[in-house]
Amino acid sequence: MPLSNILYAKKRGCSTIHDILCFAQNNPAETAANPPALANIGEAERTLHLNFGDQLVKYLQTLGHLSYKNVSFFGVTPECAQSSLVRNTLDFHKQHPNMSSYVVVEHLQDGRYVVVDSTDHIRICDPAEWDLIPLRCTLFSYMMQRLQREHAKGD
Repeated sequence: MPLSNILYAKKRGCSTIHDILCFAQNNPAETAANPPALANIGEAERTLHLNFGDQLVKYLQTLGHLSYKNVSFFGVTPECAQSSLVRNTLDFHKQHPNMSSYVVVEHLQDGRYVVVDSTDHIRICDPAEWDLIPLRCTLFSYMMQRLQREHAKGD
């Protein structure tokens, strides 16, 4: 993606999988060596009894999982049963059955959960109150913001 397109996307307040991939390739980020096939992602959906949003599917297909410094987004591996995204989401659903329509994509250091719905909208779940706080952004925008904030902290 040309830099002008990335800058334009950032001005509009949206991010793409290309922005995230570019970040991961140009920083010491960890991604899956072999991202899962669509069949593995479908297996994860069936295990969770959910339909993933388009952005979540694209992230999983492209990167599998993503870690950078203190940021770690859960993912799916070809061995779906060992997937951090599936395991963490199942645990979350067990503790909070009324929130079973959400997929856990990140567990923040302060104990809050970052969840995504089937339309790729992000919410924060505060375990102190078990309230869902909408962030009014989609998965890609949230991921890019988190990565940029972590990067800005320096080493």
